[in-house]
Amino acid sequence: MSAGTRSPRSIASRLRWSFLAVFLAVSAMAAVVTVVLVRRANEDDTTQEARTTARAGARAVSAQVRSQLDGADTDLPSLLVLIELLQRSLAIQDAEIVRIDDSGVVALRGDGADPGPRLPVTRTPTAVLENSNLSDGVPMTRRVGDVVVAATPVPLGAADETTLRLEGDVVAVVAVRELGPAGLGSSGPALLIAAAAALGVAAILAELLARRIRRPLEAVASTTRAISDGDLSARVELPENADRELTDVAQTVDAMATALEDARRDRQRFLVDVSHELRTPLTSISGYAELLADGRITSPREVGETGAVLARETERLRRLTDDLLTQVRLDAGEMRVRMQPVDLAA
Repeated sequence: MSAGTRSPRSIASRLRWSFLAVFLAVSAMAAVVTVVLVRRANEDDTTQEARTTARAGARAVSAQVRSQLDGADTDLPSLLVLIELLQRSLAIQDAEIVRIDDSGVVALRGDGADPGPRLPVTRTPTAVLENSNLSDGVPMTRRVGDVVVAATPVPLGAADETTLRLEGDVVAVVAVRELGPAGLGSSGPALLIAAAAALGVAAILAELLARRIRRPLEAVASTTRAISDGDLSARVELPENADRELTDVAQTVDAMATALEDARRDRQRFLVDVSHELRTPLTSISGYAELLADGRITSPREVGETGAVLARETERLRRLTDDLLTQVRLDAGEMRVRMQPVDLAA
């Protein structure tokens, strides 16, 4: 490995970072989903609260107006005083009694009809109530930015409308509610603590899993190093609860070591057999050569017999040498056995 090449990262390190990356990704997704769900739940709760307040306010105004008109000596100023009291009571709940005509929204006051828009500037503009079906008695709910506006028409009879001089205008109760914060609110710190605890648990699990995988791999690496150093009797030792994949790797290494050990044993036996086979003709050739060199073989018949023995042993030695070369070529994969039918009778 060159000096400029970085060393490879360990599988334990990769597992740790992978676990943490997955955890952070899941946590981020969970946080986003939680915020969205909390926001949606907040919108639903705020909308429902605004609708309930507007509906309850409309029923209360209707009941008070009818009760006042049913009494004796009822006049418009007294009724408007009652409406003013109701207006103040509803203001505590961020609600308001409004009068809607063709020209816009007119608030009902104790001193008479105020022709100008009455919704305070801190609430939704009166234009929100435009193009609604309040005149048909249909409640309305709209959202403008972070504000929810709910309006419910006050059910009044024809006599009530005449006494109030509505002249076709609509009286409604409008409730305004601001949406809460988009975040997690007071539950945020608790969720952060839970996330930190989960992160710690994820780190511990990643470390345990990394050790569970690293130790068998280290055992496999140690065994392969021993085999490469010539110790073919080395075998991988794994715990009984090792994973199946790691067990397969260990069994493969053990099988390789067994095959190499058998191959070395066969090679040693082969070398012993070859040495024995070569020694016999070489001994014979050497013996007869010494006899010839010492002049002990002189007669033509003995010389002829000696020459025949030397030729026979030399041919035997040549065959053995050819067999060795053939074996070497077979082991090197340079020769292929070609199967073909033959005529056994021939």
